[in-house]
Amino acid sequence: MNLLRNTIEQTEEEFPEELEERIFHSLKKVDLKPMQNLIKSPAAIISYSFLVILILLNIYLLGRIGSYNEKMNAVENVVEKQDRMIELLFNSLPPTEVRAVNINNSILN
Repeated sequence: MNLLRNTIEQTEEEFPEELEERIFHSLKKVDLKPMQNLIKSPAAIISYSFLVILILLNIYLLGRIGSYNEKMNAVENVVEKQDRMIELLFNSLPPTEVRAVNINNSILN
């Protein structure tokens, strides 16, 4: 480990300031407005408009599903009420008697 440390200390040299300035000046200036570049391309405009259409369609369909859900709950309540009414009618009927009548007592061979 000492050998590595000594080697690094011996080979260490000052970074030239003029090289640093050349590197700094050679860098391109970064555009700070990336959203404007995205909006200008036709593919981005088509993508964003498709996204907006899908979001609006999603909101519309969720509203429709909610209304269908309310209608289904109302129909379910009506069916349950009718089921209870039919059960009440069956229970209110008098019991019936079934009597067998022998029409012909002969045995057929």
